[in-house]
Amino acid sequence: FVTSRQFEGTSGMAFLAKGLRNAIRVGNIATLGSVELWHGFFSNQKGNWRSAKEHFEKSVRYFEEVRYGVGVGLVLSSLGNTCSLLGDPETGRKHAEKGLYIYREIGFEYNLSSIYSNLGEIYLELGDMEKAVNAVEEALRLSSKNKEVFVECLSWMRKGRVIGKKDPLKIDKAEECILKGMDIAKDAKWKSVYPLGRMTLGDLYLDAGEKEKAVTNLKEAEGSFQEMGMDNWLAITRQSLAIANSIA
Repeated sequence: FVTSRQFEGTSGMAFLAKGLRNAIRVGNIATLGSVELWHGFFSNQKGNWRSAKEHFEKSVRYFEEVRYGVGVGLVLSSLGNTCSLLGDPETGRKHAEKGLYIYREIGFEYNLSSIYSNLGEIYLELGDMEKAVNAVEEALRLSSKNKEVFVECLSWMRKGRVIGKKDPLKIDKAEECILKGMDIAKDAKWKSVYPLGRMTLGDLYLDAGEKEKAVTNLKEAEGSFQEMGMDNWLAITRQSLAIANSIA
């Protein structure tokens, strides 16, 4: 597996390519499942969601072939998140809830926080605010307990987004949560994650009608996404910018 730091750049992809070649050479199905899983993570983070979906679907098939239940549960959660990002949160919910069920049946806790975090995002897209709040709270509890810093980072941002959508009057609390996630990303030097916080903050301010703050944060996110070639995230950010700039 690649590390979170390698996850940020081309070195991670080089490790994955080497792992894929070796796994194919020796016919190691479990490793093929892991490599496809990490390819999916890379693609999902960059915003290449169709590619991520294909990799996650391959990973599920490989893990099911070797009866690696924990792997199946984790990948289904990630696949669910990707389906939601592609505009199908209902299918995403089914995948992620199945992943959660598998984890509960096995009694495994490592990475369980990521399943709850993904479910929080999916429930938000479905408009089920109570479930979204409960899921991100559980994600934060578990990620803090098990020192899963990457999930904790994303979950703080997601909690802020959920709070902002659920109760626009609690903008200060939502802002505080997003900034906590951004601080973690900054300290860890996760260059592809930090601008997601800027984008989330920009959207929060946009919903609150605070044009200047919205534009400032969205412009910063736009520059970062453009620099890193995160084109889908860039397109979403520019849509929000267009709305912000249309406000008198």
